[in-house]
Amino acid sequence: MEAERLYPGIERGVLEDGAIVNYTISNIGPGSLMPWRESILKTLKSWPDDRTYLALHDLSSKGVSVSFLCLSGREIFNIGITQMGQTQIDKLLASRPGLNIRLALVVSAQHSGQVTARMGMAHSRSTHPQIEVQLFFEREAALTWLREALPKTTLP
Repeated sequence: MEAERLYPGIERGVLEDGAIVNYTISNIGPGSLMPWRESILKTLKSWPDDRTYLALHDLSSKGVSVSFLCLSGREIFNIGITQMGQTQIDKLLASRPGLNIRLALVVSAQHSGQVTARMGMAHSRSTHPQIEVQLFFEREAALTWLREALPKTTLP
């Protein structure tokens, strides 16, 4: 499936036959947060409880991670992107105790990504039992971590 443009600089695609939702952020500003948040909420509302929601948020483009750090109030691991989005996610998870989320956040290995990682991790860390988050400097490492949560297929 080809990536869907949600807003200039925000694209949504799927990997692993739809098992991983991939958001690639190449440019971010205040106006881009709402379409991104709404896409996540819409996807989660229809996500089956028996499959972990696996998401990759790729913020590794130049300048994106620091901008997101500021726009999110240093809540870089907020799966709902905004405070209102997180409130909606919390309500959704309370009503669906079988739904689990695994979020891989990718930032640049350059200085800006290091700053985002340090400041974001000091301020923001999900403690919700249904949400697992991890920060990465390499996209492939993030995908490996997400793939570990894919259902194991058994051969006949």
